[in-house]
Amino acid sequence: LKFHFMKKQTTLNILKGLSFQTLLFFALSINTVLAQKDSSSNRSDYKGYIMFSLGTASPLGDLADQNMNNPNSGMASTGADVRLSAGYLLTDYVGICAMYHGESFLLIAQSMAEQMASAYPGTAYTVAINSGWGIGGMMFGGYGNFPLTKSKKIIAQPKLMIGFALGTSPDFSITASRTTGGITQTSTAHQLSAPSQAVASFLIGNDFRFNLKKRWCFNIGIDYIGLSAKTKYRDVEINDKNGLVGTTNFDMKMSCINVTFGLGFRFGK
Repeated sequence: LKFHFMKKQTTLNILKGLSFQTLLFFALSINTVLAQKDSSSNRSDYKGYIMFSLGTASPLGDLADQNMNNPNSGMASTGADVRLSAGYLLTDYVGICAMYHGESFLLIAQSMAEQMASAYPGTAYTVAINSGWGIGGMMFGGYGNFPLTKSKKIIAQPKLMIGFALGTSPDFSITASRTTGGITQTSTAHQLSAPSQAVASFLIGNDFRFNLKKRWCFNIGIDYIGLSAKTKYRDVEINDKNGLVGTTNFDMKMSCINVTFGLGFRFGK
């Protein structure tokens, strides 16, 4: 009986020891898992991102030409850029990306009016701009991912993309006034906006991404967008106060330099 009691006590002590060791093991395991989870959540980089960006779009070439004596001049000036983009890393240094983008360019009404008045002395001109030139399209491509700091808080992301884009022509009105013998005659012509057919487009640029707390990031980008062929505008309507007076056809080579600032959400460990 004494032996049996001592054996029972020994068994209980062993079970108590095992229970304590088991609880300690589980406690340490849970603590390790939680520590790894916290460490993972504080990692400075993620595989994917979704970004919304705004910025400026500066026209180049014929689009930016301010000389109305040039029949190919677009008379465009710096406007706005808006885009929604996403990307995902396939390796530590290479990823794929997609982007929807839109650029709009201003027209300088005063410059147009002054040049027409210079070309036709004795006639006063006023120009009203309803909308300027525009570009809109989709692109797909790849990008590099090169951390500039050990903490991966600042990353350079050069990118190359191709896609397609549509152009839109300006919508504006020109009013001409001429006084002869005390009588002032006024006429107004209104050229409507028109879309072009889609053409191939490409982008070359670089982003600098600044990783913020948790999953957010801030982005500064500069890139060049070019359209591979001239955008063609056909049967663009010209109206006066009585209605349609005619149509016109013209082409425009479109390209621009863009500087954008974006806020993104990162995902995918």
